[in-house]
Amino acid sequence: RNTGPDPVEPASRTNRTSATGEGFGLHSVRERLKGHFGDRATFALFRDADAHMTVARLVVPHVRITA
Repeated sequence: RNTGPDPVEPASRTNRTSATGEGFGLHSVRERLKGHFGDRATFALFRDADAHMTVARLVVPHVRITA
């Protein structure tokens, strides 16, 4: 959670790459997750308007490594 701006605000900043507000960092996170976990991992940003917070939700599968 962070008190930062709404993640879906228009691309008015120079570091934003699209109207969705996704810059290089967010795109990179999504691509890395996709590379490691395919469709089994998700990353989402949403605005909790009541708390005036931007919230990041990251879901990754449990991976068991055997020695």
